[in-house]
Amino acid sequence: MKIIFDEAIGRFNDLVFSLYMLENMNLMNKIIDEYGIELDKDIVRFIENIGKWKGLDREKLRFFFHDYNNGTQLVSIGGATLGYKEHRIDNFNEVLMDIGKKKEEELIKNLIKVILHSIIGNSNLVNEKYKEICSSKRDIIEYIKNLSYTPEEKWNLFLFIDEPKKYALELCNFLRLYKPIFENYYKNLDKIREKFNKYLKEKIEEEGIEYLNNLFKAIPYKQFENICIYPLYIGFCSINYNMIDDKNIFVGIGFKYEDYVLRRLKDTDEYDKYNLILKAISDKSKFSIIKLLMEREMYGMEIAERLNLTTATISHHMSQLFLAEIVLMDKQEGKVYYKLNKETLKNTIKYLNNQFKLD
Repeated sequence: MKIIFDEAIGRFNDLVFSLYMLENMNLMNKIIDEYGIELDKDIVRFIENIGKWKGLDREKLRFFFHDYNNGTQLVSIGGATLGYKEHRIDNFNEVLMDIGKKKEEELIKNLIKVILHSIIGNSNLVNEKYKEICSSKRDIIEYIKNLSYTPEEKWNLFLFIDEPKKYALELCNFLRLYKPIFENYYKNLDKIREKFNKYLKEKIEEEGIEYLNNLFKAIPYKQFENICIYPLYIGFCSINYNMIDDKNIFVGIGFKYEDYVLRRLKDTDEYDKYNLILKAISDKSKFSIIKLLMEREMYGMEIAERLNLTTATISHHMSQLFLAEIVLMDKQEGKVYYKLNKETLKNTIKYLNNQFKLD
């Protein structure tokens, strides 16, 4: 197994995510409040500064970076056009040139597959569904009409599908104009970045996969031959992961993730730790997910169908179950499955037994 560190990937991610965050700040605040996390003052200042950019075209910002999935899984026209890939900032111009060269069919396909993945979850089923609806633009538009998006959201999707090349080039021009603004304010984070980059490199070199397991247990790291780690600053308390194939995974780590999330869980007293687990179990939908996973491992769409929920809702619940270490992930034959971490439940029962002297 090889673990590498690549700061340039995180920098490109921060550039794009800063625009997403600026457009969806109310949504971000809601998610942060739900997890009991404080906004980082340096990142808030960064977002406020780019919001004052005189050349900012608010209509284009909304068109390209408005979120279609309530933050449970990032879905935006701009993100889909860029491909949600791990681009490097030093390849910025090449990335935009590649987007400009894409054919209409590919641009539409990328967007629709991102939407389908947020609804269905399973890559194989996404491909099958895409084949059903991709015979013409008219079929795709009819499919979008039946989705639970707002009229404005549907209209923007229709505009993109009608002239994908035009809007792809507009996105490239928008990003070119934004990059120097981003770089100017990103310098204000230099000290923070230098400190965390050094810390992350040392942790990877000294502890390797053990550090990653302690950081976020849900990912099956040992199944991959190559793990690329990159730092996140705008997504300061996030863990991003992209299982490219059976051999390669990219993992982005927010610079405040350990402080705001991990230490809050692991360095608090037992009451706070088990209170988080019990809160998760007390939610009816999460409880139903746990009961299903007692039967066997399942993928998201299967759970959604069994519980009559959307895959977006399942993803939202899973993020909290990951945090409480109740659910883990497994990758089999290109599919990501969820499995129950019974050890967490056993330890919780032991804790309750000890507290209430039930034995």
